[in-house]
Amino acid sequence: MIGVEIKRASGESTTSVMRRFSKRVLSGGYVRRVKSIRYRVRPQSILNKQRRAIKRIARLADIERLKKLGKLSDSFGKKTR
Repeated sequence: MIGVEIKRASGESTTSVMRRFSKRVLSGGYVRRVKSIRYRVRPQSILNKQRRAIKRIARLADIERLKKLGKLSDSFGKKTR
């Protein structure tokens, strides 16, 4: 991404420099581009997906084991209305 560079002309007021800068930024599409990627979420890597799957499988196996031992009720983890 290329930045916007504005040089102040001799005798030019600060307000007009700011106005020119704002126009250049808007016409360059920088604001639109930044807003479009503002809430973008990176896709998960394959390694992270595999690690999460392993954790999930281990957690479910542990819950099943505890249910069989009678330490958890059968309705554990189920949503009730």
